[in-house]
Amino acid sequence: MTTNQTSIAVSSASAKAPKEKKPLRLFLGENVLQYLQSSKQTLAFIGSVTLSTFRFKKFRWMDWFVQMQQCWQSSIFIVSLISFLVGVILAFQSAIQLRQYGAGIFVADLVGLAVVREMGPMMAAIVVAGGTGAGFAAALGNMRINEEIDALETLGISSIDFLVLPRLLAVTIMMPILTLYANLMGILGGLFVSSTLLSIPAMAYWIETQNRVGVTDVSIGIIKSFFFGIMIALTGCWRGMQCSRDTTGVGVATSSAVVTSIMLIVLGDALFAVIYNALGI
Repeated sequence: MTTNQTSIAVSSASAKAPKEKKPLRLFLGENVLQYLQSSKQTLAFIGSVTLSTFRFKKFRWMDWFVQMQQCWQSSIFIVSLISFLVGVILAFQSAIQLRQYGAGIFVADLVGLAVVREMGPMMAAIVVAGGTGAGFAAALGNMRINEEIDALETLGISSIDFLVLPRLLAVTIMMPILTLYANLMGILGGLFVSSTLLSIPAMAYWIETQNRVGVTDVSIGIIKSFFFGIMIALTGCWRGMQCSRDTTGVGVATSSAVVTSIMLIVLGDALFAVIYNALGI
């Protein structure tokens, strides 16, 4: 048998050999250690951002305004469309049931409360997470690959102060504004359906909404949106900062930022629902 035939036989035999499986305890132990290490790094990042909020001397206000403008431009159209359609859908679905009991006017109550308390903040947060949050991860991931973040640290400039803090404050401030806008568009969607297809006068719909939706309901959504903005910005920046230095790193960081942000938004909304229910509001 020649040398080539021998090498081919050895390679084919090794390819057919079954891969050695890790014991279950070793597999679980590695995953637990990896999770603990990731949790430690995440807490360290959150702590660094918290300390950075007290160092406004190094804060670049122009970057803050630029990030706010980009957040508004990238989200306004989609927030308008989705919020309006959510109001339309809620009005249609609620009218089917309420009109059976002659209570069609209460469509305004259902749409107003659902949009202001739940759907407005959540829809705005999901749109911002898919646009702005993913943009943060992609931008910081590219800077990580191009070693721009390392250059900042070498020059003694904190990447948290220079890159993360302006983005965090921009999204945190813009989220309540986008939520109020989403609330308005959702109510207008319900008003459009009620006045055109449900034979409910627009003025009657608007008066009923004002009588049912109060300042407390609007404040509930605003408080949610404030925390949603913090979670979106922190997640996007953190995924971008820990991006791997390879060709697939940016894509993985971007998709991970979106998925993690949406998961945190849903979990946060559920937590707020429990808290508000316990408080009776």
